[in-house]
This record gives sequence, C-alpha cells and structure tokens, in this order.
Amino acid sequence: MGEALAEDDEGNALLGFPAATHTPAAPLDAPMPAALAAVWHDHHLLLVFDRHRHRHQWELPEGRIEPGETPLEAAVRELREESGLHLPGLVLAGHEQRPRTHPGHPVGS
Repeated sequence: MGEALAEDDEGNALLGFPAATHTPAAPLDAPMPAALAAVWHDHHLLLVFDRHRHRHQWELPEGRIEPGETPLEAAVRELREESGLHLPGLVLAGHEQRPRTHPGHPVGS
C-alpha cells in the first residue's frame, strides 16, 4: 500500500482513504468497526474536544459502529452524540485504511 498518508505520535498510521462504494457495509479489509464524521462549513472543519478517553485533544467526531448499524448511520449518530449536530443527510465519502496492528496494540484494543 506504500507510505502512510498521516501518522501520530503513538504509531497509528493512515495508509489510504479509498472512495466509498454504494455498499452500505464497511469493506472487508477495514480492521476496526469505527466511523468518523468530517463536517466542513466554508473553510472550517468541525472538531470536538476529547476529554473522555484521556486524550485531551481536538479530533473529528468518531466512534465504534454498533451491531446492525451501517458506517454512515454510525457517523450520523456519533456526530450527534459528540457535537449535538444532527445531519441525517451526511454523505459517505470513503473508508480509512490502517495497518492491522500498530506498535504494541492489536487492533480493537
């Protein structure tokens, strides 16, 4: 897959972001059942401050996909839960591709 598009201080890497297909389910190569929402207004990107997982940083609204939920439904729900913004007309843009593990942490841990 090549060089990482982005990497954080903990070794988490974003390897790719292929465009979404018309399939409502996550792709089979998605290592974690999670969704995130990127909401733009003019040139501003909505971020939420994460104080619950002890990260204490600004990030995109995101969270796990619940059983029976599509990635798009999860993104809409997480956006509402974390920002109070309800946008049922969100469009699924794509799926992130990450390594199956990162240093010292198996996926999903």
